[in-house]
Amino acid sequence: MIAEFIDQGYVATQALAIRRFTEKPQAKPDRQPISIRRVLSEIRNNRTLITRECYVSYDGLPYEYEDIRADWIDHVRETGEQYSRLDSTGPEAWAAAERVHRHFDQLSGVSPASRSRNDLIAEGVFNQISNEIARAEIAEVSAFADKFLAHAADDVSRRSMSDRELKNTMAKFTECHKALFNAAEMICASLLWEGSTSPLPQPQFGFLEHLDRPWVTDDGIAELQKSWDQHMQETDNWAAPQLSAIS
Repeated sequence: MIAEFIDQGYVATQALAIRRFTEKPQAKPDRQPISIRRVLSEIRNNRTLITRECYVSYDGLPYEYEDIRADWIDHVRETGEQYSRLDSTGPEAWAAAERVHRHFDQLSGVSPASRSRNDLIAEGVFNQISNEIARAEIAEVSAFADKFLAHAADDVSRRSMSDRELKNTMAKFTECHKALFNAAEMICASLLWEGSTSPLPQPQFGFLEHLDRPWVTDDGIAELQKSWDQHMQETDNWAAPQLSAIS
């Protein structure tokens, strides 16, 4: 029974989480979900705000860095400092600005020779991220969650599901996990240029500790039985209100 509970519990939690992460944005503000699909939609709808100039210089990097780079090169030549310090932030950080420009070249599809302050992220970039979470496995798991977990669908509704939608496997969950991670990573690390992370959290403690021990001692069995009997007595005393048309 414990093994079955762990197995079914994992399926339920994963299916619901996958469904939540890919839920579509709603028209009404008070019904908006927190999901990857909504985040992507809001960034896409406001893409005109993310110009090349804003992308490069929003935190103080110089948009035009060529003269600053030339001055730095002249300084190195004059002083002979082969490893002169480079600023990583602020108006003198020409190397950082150059890297961000090159990255935006990839996002916008614009060559360095054709750069403009008003360049925008290409639509194809958003399509690439959207396609990552449009995989068949995610749709199948979400359909299963809708019919069996989030809602109590009746037999007629459940019969409309395909065999693939009814069957959950570890391989299917892995594909969903990979797609969700890829989409989140593309938004955070590539689209927003905010850094990347590991797919799995790094435990700072021995999370496998005590797995070799029983969950309950012999003395604890009696306490558990006592607690169960007490709970059973309380529920046996429940009484439904009598129906009446008289208020």
